[in-house]
Amino acid sequence: MSLLCLSCQEKRQRQTVAVPDSIIEHRLTDGENLEASNINFGNNGAAFLPATKTGEIAYLSVDFPEVSATSMNMSMWIRFSDTDPRLPQMIFSAQDSLQPRAHFNLWVAGHRITGDFFGQPLWAENYNYNNGRSAQFYDLFKLEPGKYYFLSVNLSSGKLEIYINSELYSEHENLALGAREIQKVYFGAEPKQGEFIHPFYGNIRNVTIFNRALTENEIYSLSVATFKEVEEFNRQFELSKFNFDANE
Repeated sequence: MSLLCLSCQEKRQRQTVAVPDSIIEHRLTDGENLEASNINFGNNGAAFLPATKTGEIAYLSVDFPEVSATSMNMSMWIRFSDTDPRLPQMIFSAQDSLQPRAHFNLWVAGHRITGDFFGQPLWAENYNYNNGRSAQFYDLFKLEPGKYYFLSVNLSSGKLEIYINSELYSEHENLALGAREIQKVYFGAEPKQGEFIHPFYGNIRNVTIFNRALTENEIYSLSVATFKEVEEFNRQFELSKFNFDANE
């Protein structure tokens, strides 16, 4: 298993290229044709709200034609809120239609992105839960709460690649695939035994799913095409770090 750090990578020149047709695309500025609960849709995409007084957790789900989990890409913009870093915030949970209890989960914890690939914890040494967290996990670049990041997840031939802002964030090889077919993806929470757990606090927008892995230039081109959706928000986020009040 090899995990790479954003801050340690040499940034390579990218080129804008044609991006293949997606099988699913949702800006998530409205909830049309989506199963959703406790979510506000608007210009910032899907805003996942805190649980209601009755314990209703925010989530949305997307159905799509069967996609083999041997080769696919899922891309989106995400912005998470700063909560207890020990608690995972589920970005997405993809269900295996052949084994509904088997999930491909990706979440934020400790300001890092990690997950579990159908029972293989990506954060663990040699994907073994009993081995504890790997040194590579602790080396992962920490993301800033409140800022939009472009997340792109590639899967091809037992290799999982996670890109942040078009740069390789982590890489996981030799994953056991088996027969997997994905038909439903939940965003913002994980379904388990009739309820939802590990709520996500923040925004997700511009979800795009492909039935093959994307090249790095295609990932870059997809991020460039949708950056205008979050550009002003991120600009305001950066400005908020500075105090312009001369009287203080």
